[in-house]
Amino acid sequence: APLQAVSMSSEMLERKTSLDPAAQPYLLAIRNGTRHMGAMVNDLLEFVRSRLGTQLPVEPCAMNMAHACQTALDQARAGHHGCEQSLQVNGNVEGHWDPRRLGQLLQNLIGNALQYGAPPVEIALAVERPGFVSLKVGDHGNGIPPEQRERAFEAFAQIDPARATRGSCGLGLAIVRRIVKASGGEVTLGEASGGGLEVELRFPIAAASV
Repeated sequence: APLQAVSMSSEMLERKTSLDPAAQPYLLAIRNGTRHMGAMVNDLLEFVRSRLGTQLPVEPCAMNMAHACQTALDQARAGHHGCEQSLQVNGNVEGHWDPRRLGQLLQNLIGNALQYGAPPVEIALAVERPGFVSLKVGDHGNGIPPEQRERAFEAFAQIDPARATRGSCGLGLAIVRRIVKASGGEVTLGEASGGGLEVELRFPIAAASV
């Protein structure tokens, strides 16, 4: 409720008042900070539910994964001015997934790429084989050594705290794996073509409903 009040107040301020151009960046910072805090709170809630043994609910519906990826990249660009990014789509990537969970997943992956990696952030979508869609998110940072990649999915894991920016709670990849699992998919970590980390996810076109 407090975050919702801040978010709604910033929207009303933008709509109802004429702000000096010099004040616009501050309003943008409030809105981006509120969105980021909301994502962190959601991650913490999901972590608590997992510790209580509650399965992650998903509500799949017909959607286009490319549209979801572009929306997530646009939001990232709004919060990180000048952030280089790209989206490549190969094939028809329409299917049945939970748009809210997919948005949460993408925010975490793009956020990790910006916090621990280096631009550009590159997303590639493709129909990998009949009935499955592949989603790859890569960056041009230092990556994660192979022996530490599985540990990266653990809650509160800090592979390289010195490279993380403030505001990370170490739950991003743990929540990503939980969402992918609830959707009937799988996730692996590898090396991106630019030398950074590449997260590859494979989703069945008809996601499971839990």
